[in-house]
Amino acid sequence: MAGPARDAADTDRCVSEVPEISLLAPEHQGWHTFALEHATSPLQHPTWLDTLAGAYGLHAKIIVLVDSQGSILAGLPVVRSKLPWRRRWSSLPFTDTLEPVAVDRARRDQLLIAAASAADADPIVVRTEATLPGWFSRQVGTVQVVDVSNGAAGVLGDATAGTRREVSRARRPEGGLTARLITSRHEFLGASLSLIAQSRRRLGAPTQPRRYWSRVWELHEQDQALTVGVYLGEQLVANGVFILGSDHAVYKYSASDASARHLRTNYLMLATAFDEVAQRGAQSMDFGVTDLGNESLRKFKTRWGGEERPAHYSATDASLLPQTLEPGRLVSRTIQQAPTLVGRTIGSLAYPFVA
Repeated sequence: MAGPARDAADTDRCVSEVPEISLLAPEHQGWHTFALEHATSPLQHPTWLDTLAGAYGLHAKIIVLVDSQGSILAGLPVVRSKLPWRRRWSSLPFTDTLEPVAVDRARRDQLLIAAASAADADPIVVRTEATLPGWFSRQVGTVQVVDVSNGAAGVLGDATAGTRREVSRARRPEGGLTARLITSRHEFLGASLSLIAQSRRRLGAPTQPRRYWSRVWELHEQDQALTVGVYLGEQLVANGVFILGSDHAVYKYSASDASARHLRTNYLMLATAFDEVAQRGAQSMDFGVTDLGNESLRKFKTRWGGEERPAHYSATDASLLPQTLEPGRLVSRTIQQAPTLVGRTIGSLAYPFVA
């Protein structure tokens, strides 16, 4: 029979083995190593956090769950709002969905519960479902995920007949369209960014500042992003920006010239992108979040086949959960009715404070 001393030792050991949370700097090498090993999306990679923080001057930290030996079991990158009266942490702004990086689901949940229960913590907003103690969760949209392991041929095999017809139409030589990767910084920050600004004006959304797109180009130089351009003759008429991970890609941005959309430019762009991301080892790709109220965009994405998944926001303060992901009507109308420069100016001034 174990004596009192043995019982006490066992108890002390069990207590010491209970994981705890701590804070790390984003550049911590242990976090980098852990994230790259366990990330399931490129938006979990340290380089994506660095892109956001560097572009917008955001203060970031990593909330980590560690064992008694100091080994990381789970981690959640967060950034602090720059507005002094808006005290909260976000994981992560300008990111459609983001799961904590964890060795397994149990550790992921442990981290979120511990983060919510921290007595002196400011509110936290995360882009994932957290039906856990201390959290409130709301579905904000859907995410379409397709298997790209066999490139465009594989995706189209699961797409609707109408989608296959549109791709075939876009590929016809008489249409005059060609598609290729944008490989120069000059074109990416020039014609490609101008096209994005025009498209965002049409949608009533502000354009991110040039310094942000400059950081996104750096991801291209590190083989962590690619942009497909579609051309009518020599004119760029559509593009798509994709963020790349080890086996998953994210369709992050797209733009098109309204005068050429009847040629199905976006269909050629996506079909080309499926082949490109597959060549880089991607097994799956998601189309980003579609707001629950945007039924037409949702239908466009589901027609490519794959699996539609719910997208949630969760927060430790229910009042922080958004009702919609779409821009406000007043802002949208202002941008749509003004020159493109206005949308770019609004974006340059406002984006750093949206987090």
